[in-house]
Amino acid sequence: MKIDPAKCYASLSFDVPPQQLADFESLYIDRVAPLLKGHGLSAFSPEKRPTAKRSFYQIFEFPSLGEFFSTRDLLRQDPALQQALCDLEEACPIFASGDPLLWHFVVHATPAGPGEITSAGSGNRLDLWQSFCIRDGLPSATINDILQDRRGDLWLATAAGGACRYDGTQFTTFTIRDGLASNTLWSILEDCEGNLWFGTESQGVSRYDGQRFTTFTTQDGLVGDTIGTMAEDREGNLWFATGDMYDAGGVGVSRFDGRHFTTFTTRDGLASDHILAIAQDREDHLWFGTYGHGVSRYDGQHFTTFTTQNGLAGNQVWSIFEDRQKHLWFATQGGGIGRYDGAHCASFTTQDGLADNGVMCIREDHSGGIWFGTWHGVCRYDGTKLVHIEELAEHNVPAILEDRQGRLWFGTSDGNGLIRYDGES
Repeated sequence: MKIDPAKCYASLSFDVPPQQLADFESLYIDRVAPLLKGHGLSAFSPEKRPTAKRSFYQIFEFPSLGEFFSTRDLLRQDPALQQALCDLEEACPIFASGDPLLWHFVVHATPAGPGEITSAGSGNRLDLWQSFCIRDGLPSATINDILQDRRGDLWLATAAGGACRYDGTQFTTFTIRDGLASNTLWSILEDCEGNLWFGTESQGVSRYDGQRFTTFTTQDGLVGDTIGTMAEDREGNLWFATGDMYDAGGVGVSRFDGRHFTTFTTRDGLASDHILAIAQDREDHLWFGTYGHGVSRYDGQHFTTFTTQNGLAGNQVWSIFEDRQKHLWFATQGGGIGRYDGAHCASFTTQDGLADNGVMCIREDHSGGIWFGTWHGVCRYDGTKLVHIEELAEHNVPAILEDRQGRLWFGTSDGNGLIRYDGES
């Protein structure tokens, strides 16, 4: 059966070990499916089946996103269904250990809602600096990532506020009510085809093509559902890293070729399954920054790991960036900044003028200056010295972007929202 792009599709899944799927399916058909049919739900079989190997998985079709939410609310309130799920848990031998039956009913693909549009307020202006907060139209004062799309619009990944688009005059916010998988986002990526990808907290990754949201989770082959960072390599493969900077959800990395997911973990040579950063250098090596185990370099065949014993500034690496001189920069927690020129490693800490040794992000501006967002402010490196940005002193800054007009944008995680700098010096 073909998917109708005008309709909403939701997935109902149960966490079941692969060796027990057959037994579980029989019990599901006998006890749960008739109750779902009573609510007008019959399993839909799309042409492209999910690739899940760890779950029992069914897809259902709905006329609209709103109809899905209404039906899901009714199911949660249906005592017969709740009792059937309890009976299923007791009857199925896989739960003899006492582990609860985990089930999920979430949107898989749907026409995107319009979002909530708010005229942007004037913000707080001070000379060349301007800040925007909730009162100016932001859905959240915590900004985890910033991206400028090919149209020139800014996209903000927020904590608890969803995805926010800023076109210069309006903020448009997309949430789960518009088809986004979660309102807590860690990362944003635009692929070579112009699709936007949103890495979420515990709900997989959502793809937005301008018309529809489609969500991929572990049920589709993704290795984990907390996606802290993403990257696209030069062959068009997408890489999804699991885990976030607060030590949650790291179970490896997934590579997506547009049809299939391939998983990489410590069993394949990664230094850690908790990945915080991904970058590809000019020699096509992929670099993975880990939570406490240094960085792993992947040449397409093998992983090679570098730690503080090899000169790395710190083993917890939050961001990796290659500048125009082909120097690799590593942002670490506690060790400051590391720079690798292909032969030698150098480090920059508070003793060298860095604002804080906990560095969250790295960006290069059009003049070659390197910007570092830290837990306590922002610094710019001009090639010879580090300069503190007084206007951002003490701010937590996990995201920095230079737009096509040369303006710098800073996303904060300490409640100060979005900050823009219009100047040159």
